[in-house]
Amino acid sequence: MSALDYLVIVGARQRATGGTAALAVPLEDNEQSILDGLLTEFASNGSSPRLEEQARQFLLVYVEREKLWRVLDPDERTQLNTIIASPRRDEPTLSAIRQSTHRRGLTVSRRAVVAVIAAVLTAPVCIGVVGLITQPGDPTPPAGSVQIHRPAREVPPVNTELQNLKSNFGPWEQLTPSEERPQTGDPALLLLEDSGYFASTQWTVAPQAAGWSFDIGGHVNKIDIQGDHAVITDSNGNQYVVGVDQPFIVTSDPGTVIRIDPIGTVNKMSLAQATAVRQQLK
Repeated sequence: MSALDYLVIVGARQRATGGTAALAVPLEDNEQSILDGLLTEFASNGSSPRLEEQARQFLLVYVEREKLWRVLDPDERTQLNTIIASPRRDEPTLSAIRQSTHRRGLTVSRRAVVAVIAAVLTAPVCIGVVGLITQPGDPTPPAGSVQIHRPAREVPPVNTELQNLKSNFGPWEQLTPSEERPQTGDPALLLLEDSGYFASTQWTVAPQAAGWSFDIGGHVNKIDIQGDHAVITDSNGNQYVVGVDQPFIVTSDPGTVIRIDPIGTVNKMSLAQATAVRQQLK
């Protein structure tokens, strides 16, 4: 099994019914964002050596977290350790970091090691750990001296969640529905942005897809079911027309896909999960 395959299993466990009390490992917010981003890219673009290595690096963080919560059974833990047992030679590993800090008489806590690995995973260029890796061309400092590093290079900003959504689910077709003319591009994924309607020309998320759950976050404040469509008011007071059981996203919360069922129940799914289970329009 590849690291990406195991990452899909981790993603499913993190969102399993019962939450952290049953199957999930509590993650920092940035770690959960990294996991969601990797799953989204895997679902959109498939496997690649770079993405496989990033997944393996995330699992290094995950295995450290799991040691504190012990949610895996022995066979699952053995499989996970096998996947992360062969690191790339050009990437720092837990063992290399511990050996390097030991030679300098430092004590590195487990939390610090996890933070270093998370930094390696998120940064496209490994700038170097202060006190462990020097910049090319720097003279070797005398024993016992404190080395001053050059400022880290700025990393270009990554695409926003909304930009990723538009890229991953495009191309888009602009629509002009109304209460009298409620064409919404159903069953296509519908994007509601600044009172405008944009339907994906390629993708939908079926009502029977795995991952839907009741929305208790107040994404929709008012619903008026009218046959095969619904007039809704979002949390910002904007009114839209959507198809019944049609997946849609409001740009104020691009990480959540919403669906109104025939009796007016509001259902939701994370964008990462929707990307994993989406279906191509025929």
